[in-house]
Amino acid sequence: MGNHFEIEVILFMGVAFLCLVADKWLISLKIVTNLVFFLGNNVVFYIMVINVIIKQLFANLTILVSLLFLYTQISSSAPLQSSSSATRKIFAGIIGGLLSNILMHYSIRIETTMIDLRHIPIILLAYYGGALPTVTAMILVILGRFMIGVSPAAYASIILVTFIGFFALFISKCSYLKKLKSFLCLLFQISSFQV
Repeated sequence: MGNHFEIEVILFMGVAFLCLVADKWLISLKIVTNLVFFLGNNVVFYIMVINVIIKQLFANLTILVSLLFLYTQISSSAPLQSSSSATRKIFAGIIGGLLSNILMHYSIRIETTMIDLRHIPIILLAYYGGALPTVTAMILVILGRFMIGVSPAAYASIILVTFIGFFALFISKCSYLKKLKSFLCLLFQISSFQV
């Protein structure tokens, strides 16, 4: 199977998961039904592949939630805000960058492409802290990606991480409802959680 086909299957599952999160059960069921129809005769093989992918994404999600919980317990007295001090913002950016690097080490690898949730800490930093922690975390993510390996996918990662960071900053500054901001950032992250 080609790399593009596997990525299409992963994107199908990502959209189905996003619909489940948004309480759109019927849309999610329709997407999964279309996926089974799309896969054709090799359904058992692809269900096994999807099972492995879901397990790895679950591990990624578990790491993300655990470390975010730990961070909130440590910083519960003064949570990160756009009015926080520069030192606090840089510290939060370093923590977010380290979290993203940990998530990269537990990623799904397809050739030189890595699929993971490393963009979520950047989105959260942009949403709660503003530009300084976001840029700090983006720099650490870019350095961490190059430490894993230099490839065309690593160069594409620079562009993608930068774009996601600035898109999340833009969305966080807009006057949309909180749910719409969260939905837009998650939709953008799911559509681009590779490289």
